[in-house]
Amino acid sequence: MTIPKLFASDVDGTFNNASHDYDAVYFAKVLEEINQRGSHFIIASGRDSRRIAQTFKPFIGKIDIVSNNGAYVKTADGEVIGTFPMDPAVVVAAHEIIEAIPTKLKRTTVFTGITKHYMFRHEALVNWQHTVWLLSLSKLVLIKDFTDIDEPIVKITFSMDEHQTTTFIQQARAELDGKAHVTTSGYGSIDIVAPDVNKAHGIQLIADYYGLEAADLAAFGDGINDIEMLDLAGRPFAMPNGHMALIEAYPAACADNNNNGVLKTIEQLLQDNLQDTKTAN
Repeated sequence: MTIPKLFASDVDGTFNNASHDYDAVYFAKVLEEINQRGSHFIIASGRDSRRIAQTFKPFIGKIDIVSNNGAYVKTADGEVIGTFPMDPAVVVAAHEIIEAIPTKLKRTTVFTGITKHYMFRHEALVNWQHTVWLLSLSKLVLIKDFTDIDEPIVKITFSMDEHQTTTFIQQARAELDGKAHVTTSGYGSIDIVAPDVNKAHGIQLIADYYGLEAADLAAFGDGINDIEMLDLAGRPFAMPNGHMALIEAYPAACADNNNNGVLKTIEQLLQDNLQDTKTAN
């Protein structure tokens, strides 16, 4: 059995633990072995590239990044190989659908551009703590109307009661009629991106960049927005703590996100390959 040439992992609920942290020392050890084998590690997340860069600062330059659920793709050497903005008219239409939700949002709508986040001023108080947090992390611009946005939007995100997400996704997909991809990473979070954009699409770009095939990919995920990525992978792994739809459809990682499941499973894959090599010799 050959070692995977690509390893891709979701962040929240998969690579990160419940405290939104990870074992950086352990990751450095595993990443060094991955790179020594000529393989590549991809962070594939609904997070935007700025948050990923902050979270994985010690490893930037050594990992490839698929951010915004596939809408922005950047290689380890810093080359942006994919940016997939939404049609401005669809951005407006999607916001109208969100505004029509009959119950109050848990987190207000954020429009993610290449360089900045945007939020309507009149919506900033929906969850003031979230707004302050965004202001502390990145360039958040409070806008009066859509004309205040001066760059393409690659993702719309907001949060609602989790039990309402399935109904909203079905409704939004029907109303947007294929003009956007609507998904959830769980916990009530909704992401809207350009049509046919998802983590698998971004990972395929990276695979093409390195001249590799999907069969060379081992992927890890816990949420609905990881399904396309896991379907693409030759070796998909669902986190034991993940959504039941994934647990029922894919092999399980050897531990959950609170016990370094991604890194332990990768180590096992590397070790199995080493044993196979010794046996063959």
